Amino acid sequence: MGQSANQHLLAKGYDVVTVASATDGLRVLHNLEVDAIVFDTGVGDMSAQDFSGWLRRQSPDRSVPLLFLVSPTQRWLPTSVPLRIGRDALVSKPFRPEELEEALQPLFWGATSVAAPRTLTIGGLSLDRGLFALAGEAGSTTLTPTEFRLLEYLMERPRGS
Repeated sequence: MGQSANQHLLAKGYDVVTVASATDGLRVLHNLEVDAIVFDTGVGDMSAQDFSGWLRRQSPDRSVPLLFLVSPTQRWLPTSVPLRIGRDALVSKPFRPEELEEALQPLFWGATSVAAPRTLTIGGLSLDRGLFALAGEAGSTTLTPTEFRLLEYLMERPRGS
C-alpha cells in the first residue's frame, strides 16, 4: 500500500500498521487485534493463498476481512486470490486512496451488522449493496467501488429512465 493511501486512511481516523512483507505481517498479527487486513499481492514473499490460509488456520474463530490489492490481470482470474464473498474484497492497482477506503467500508459493515443487506435484482443478476458483490448464474464476484457504483446506477434505471 502506498504512502498516499496510508496518509489518507490515517487522516480519516483509521489506525494503520504497515509492514514490509507478508511474513512480517503474520508476526505482527500474533500480538495485535485488527479489524481488517490489506494484503498487497505484489509483496513477493508469500502468495495470497498461503497468507490467507495461514491466517485462517491460526485463527479459525476470528474472521478478519481481507482486502487484496491486485494487478489488473489478477482482477479477472478467479483463482488469483481466495475471496470469501461478503467477507473479503479486492482493489485493482493502481488505485486512488479513496477507492481503498470505499472498499474497506462494506467489510467493516459486514463484520458488525446482523441485518440482511439490501440487494437489487434484475433478471438473473443480484447486486448486494452491503457487500459490493454481484451474483448470477455463473457465480459471484466482488466489484471495485467504481464498478459497483456504475452497475448500481444502471440497475436502478433498467429501462433508461
